[in-house]
Amino acid sequence: MSKVIRSYSVGLDTIPNIIEASIVGLHAWTATPWWASIALSTIVVRTALFPLVRLQVISSKKVALAAPDISYLFQLLTKRLKDTSGISLVERINYISSFLRGVSASMTLHDVSKVEMIAYPLINASVFTSFVYSIRTMIANGDGFQFVDGGLLWFKDLEQLDNTLVLPLAALSLSYYALNRAFAVSNGRPAILIKDLGHSLIILSVPWVAVLPSGVFCYWIPSSLFTLAQTTFLKSEVGMKLLRIPTLSLSPNSQSTQQKL
Repeated sequence: MSKVIRSYSVGLDTIPNIIEASIVGLHAWTATPWWASIALSTIVVRTALFPLVRLQVISSKKVALAAPDISYLFQLLTKRLKDTSGISLVERINYISSFLRGVSASMTLHDVSKVEMIAYPLINASVFTSFVYSIRTMIANGDGFQFVDGGLLWFKDLEQLDNTLVLPLAALSLSYYALNRAFAVSNGRPAILIKDLGHSLIILSVPWVAVLPSGVFCYWIPSSLFTLAQTTFLKSEVGMKLLRIPTLSLSPNSQSTQQKL
């Protein structure tokens, strides 16, 4: 095992290599079965990302404050563009430009950072994708690891597919439920679109997920469970106080806008 760890240390130039080396190191240090080593690495990484999640929650609250204004502007744009007669292409472009300027002004008013709004979800998605790719690569390459008997219960062999489909269906169901929990109180048009897109991607990914080796779900399922626990904690008053997440409220202008919708 020490030789394997040294061989990984040579190639720590990519995120997948770092993830693989971390899992191997944790497995050697804890002497736990592979399924437990992968699950433990999931908890370690997700816990390390918790400060980033706090910033994402604050950013999402600011976006929620801007959502009524953006929805109202979108309704105005739709109403203007609905009548196709007598509207030139230049006028259409001007309407769209006005809409974009209004959205930008609303986001500035509520201190919404466009970079943060995109960066936080992108980082989380990148970590998830990197872990799935890394574990799948480790299992495919072998590299002397004993994944054949690294599982438990009905999925003893982490290199094989779960023919019962229990693991892939459990992983997708947890991801679906976690997405619903995350957007449980978000009624704005942008939030609904993001949630619907997430649901569609989960459903469309069924054929691809069903052929993943069982070892991948040793990360996926604990990660989804961690997300559910994290969401519940962040939505609670205790979590808000402990993490010092500010309570943001609508400005009078936004309240009047929301009443128009």
